[in-house]
Amino acid sequence: MPFHLLPERLRSPVAVQFIKYGLVGALNTGLTIGLYALLLAAGVWYVLAYVLAYAVGIVNGYLMNRAWTFVAERTHFATAVRYFAVQGGGLALSTGVVYLAVDVGGLSKILGQIVAIAAAVITTFFANRWWTFAARHHRRSAEAPSVS
Repeated sequence: MPFHLLPERLRSPVAVQFIKYGLVGALNTGLTIGLYALLLAAGVWYVLAYVLAYAVGIVNGYLMNRAWTFVAERTHFATAVRYFAVQGGGLALSTGVVYLAVDVGGLSKILGQIVAIAAAVITTFFANRWWTFAARHHRRSAEAPSVS
């Protein structure tokens, strides 16, 4: 994506990463919804279908985010452990939301899944940015500038 064409306020490191994360997320959402729909059509219980589809999205998202969205200074193993922990939290959050949206809120199963995914996106982005893929420059940029 030609990020230099974006308005200046959207070219900050956080904004560019969020846009990339969103693009990876959009691809994952399509993958997850497609797999979820296939599992539903195969007669799988919607909560189990959601968990399985989300898990496939977690693996795909890790590979794409590590390669394109974030720059990780940690080893591949350490980064993967943190990423899967964050996504596990996102899965727990969104699974609760899909259950509440469908069984309590009366939404359709597909709309419930969309609401659940939306609930997890922002929290997992910031957790991944500041913890999973945290780089030294992120921490330094939050500190006061040094006076020379």
